[in-house]
Amino acid sequence: MKKIIFGIVLFLLFTPFKVTFADGGLELKQLFLTDVQLESIAWNEANTIVASGQNMLYVSNDNGKTWNEVLLEESIQVQMWDGHQFIAANSYNGELLVSKNGYDWESVFKPGSSDDYWWQTIEKVNNRYIASAVIFKSDGSSNEILESEDLRHWNEVKTIVDKSLSEDDQYAASIKLGTVVYTVATNGKMTLIGGHHGRMIYTNQNQQWVERPLTSGFPDYYVMTDAQKKDEFNRNGFINKIYWNGKEFIAIVNNVFSPDSGIYSSSNGVTWKQVGQLPPTTEVEKVIPTDIGIFVIGAAHINNSPYVPSFISFSTDYKNWSTHMFPIQGDIVYDAIWNGNELLAVGTKGVYQVKPTPEKVYFDFKKGDYWSDDMAWAIDNKLISGYKNVLISSGKTGNLLKPYNTLTEAQALTVMYRYFDPVELKNNNTSSSWWAAKAYQLANRDGLQPHGSVTSTNVGDSGITRGTFAKFIATKHFGEAVSIEDAIAFMYEAGITTGYPDETGISPMTFESYGKDKLLKRAHIVTFMKRYYDYANKH
Repeated sequence: MKKIIFGIVLFLLFTPFKVTFADGGLELKQLFLTDVQLESIAWNEANTIVASGQNMLYVSNDNGKTWNEVLLEESIQVQMWDGHQFIAANSYNGELLVSKNGYDWESVFKPGSSDDYWWQTIEKVNNRYIASAVIFKSDGSSNEILESEDLRHWNEVKTIVDKSLSEDDQYAASIKLGTVVYTVATNGKMTLIGGHHGRMIYTNQNQQWVERPLTSGFPDYYVMTDAQKKDEFNRNGFINKIYWNGKEFIAIVNNVFSPDSGIYSSSNGVTWKQVGQLPPTTEVEKVIPTDIGIFVIGAAHINNSPYVPSFISFSTDYKNWSTHMFPIQGDIVYDAIWNGNELLAVGTKGVYQVKPTPEKVYFDFKKGDYWSDDMAWAIDNKLISGYKNVLISSGKTGNLLKPYNTLTEAQALTVMYRYFDPVELKNNNTSSSWWAAKAYQLANRDGLQPHGSVTSTNVGDSGITRGTFAKFIATKHFGEAVSIEDAIAFMYEAGITTGYPDETGISPMTFESYGKDKLLKRAHIVTFMKRYYDYANKH
C-alpha cells in the first residue's frame, strides 16, 4: 500500500487541550485534536501505538507522548496487535493488511473481485484467528464466523447445538446461530466466543464448537418454562466482552430491551452468575480489562435528552464505578487501549488520555498523608504497582499499596531500577525465576553490593535499612562505590531527607540523626525517589 509519511510530531501541529480535570475519580486530558474521526486504536505492548481514521493513521513510538501523521490512499481500521504485527482492514473492501511498525503495510488477504468483507472483529487465541464478518456478494450478504491460522485463508466456523438444549425442540429452533461475534476469550483449555443474541460458543476436548446461550448457564435455567427461557435469552442479547482474569471468565452483557449492562462470571465457561452491573441506562460498546481494574466505554441514555453522550467508566469490583460523561454533543469515543499506565481513547475529537485517581484504584490510598503526593507520582511513573486483586476482607478483593509495610531490599532495588533503567529491567535475560533477579543483576553490574542474591532470596526479601538504601542511591548517582558516611551526606545535600529530629524538634542532619539502622517503609521509598527526581532535574 502506498503512503505518504509526514513525519511531523503532532504536538507541533495540534493545539493541546489545556484543561485537565477529574470527574467522578477519572482524570481526562485531550492529547491532541484532529479533523479526522478516529475509530480504532491498537498497541504493540511495548512503545508503538497506531490509531486510524479516514485515509489517515497516527503512529506513536513513545507510548503516546508524541505522534506522527501518516497519509494513506485508502482508509483502514486497525484491528489488533497479535503479538508480532498490527492487523488492519481496508474500510471499503475488507482487504487485510499487516505491519510490524505501523508505517509499512503488506496485504495478506484480498476478497474476490465481486466480494466485500466488513470485519466486525478479529482476535487471536491459541495461535489461530477468530473473526466475525459481513460478507457482501453479488446475490446478497451474510454474517459469518471465520477462523484462520495465517490470516490468508479463512474457513467458516461450524457449530453444533448443545445436547441439553436440543431436547427442547421449540427452544432449540429459536436459538439458531447468531453469527455476529464481538469477543473471544480463552483460559488455555476452553475458548469462548460471544456476540449477538447472548451466544456462547466453546470448544470441548474434541475441538468441536458447541453452541449454547449464556442464559443456559444460570442456576434456574432448567426449571424455566419455554417462554421464560426465550425471554431470558432475548434479554441477555449482546455479549460485548469475555475475558479470562486468571481465575474465571468475565462476560459483559447488554440487555436488548433496555440500555443496561450486566456482568457475569464463570469458572468453567458453562455455569454463570451475575457479579455486577453498570450504572442504569448505560449501554456498553467497548470493554478494556487491565491489571488495575476494568474500563468500559459506551453511550448513556438520559431521560428527556436530545442526544446520547459517550461515557468512560472504571471499576475495580464491577460494582462501584467512576464515570466521566462527555458533555459535548457529537463528542463520541469509539475505541481505547490500556498501555500499561493509562487508557488512550480515540473518537471524533482525537486522542484522550484517561487515568483513574489513585484512591479509586488502591483501597488504602489516602489523600493528605505525608506520602500521598509522592505515591501518586510514583504510580504515575510506574515505579510502584502495588498488590493487585488481593483479599482485603472477607469476600472482598482489591488493590493495595501497603505503604506502612516494611520495604524489602528486593523491592527497593526494583523501584530504583524502574526509575534508572526501566527498559533494561524489563529485558529479563537471567536464568533465575525469582521475580527480582534482574534488579539484582543490574545492582551487581553497577557495584551497589546488595546483601541478597538469586541464591539468597530470603535476604533480598528481608527489610532494608535507611543506611543500605543511602549507599545504593549514592553509588548509583556517582557511578562508584561510596562510604556510608558519604552516602548519608549525599542524602542531606540532595534534599532527599533531613533525618530524625532531636529533643527540640529540630533535625540536626548529622550522621547519627539519619538513623542508618532503622528499617524503611514502602511509603519512604516513594518520598525518597521523588525528592531525588527533583534534585536530579535541577542538577
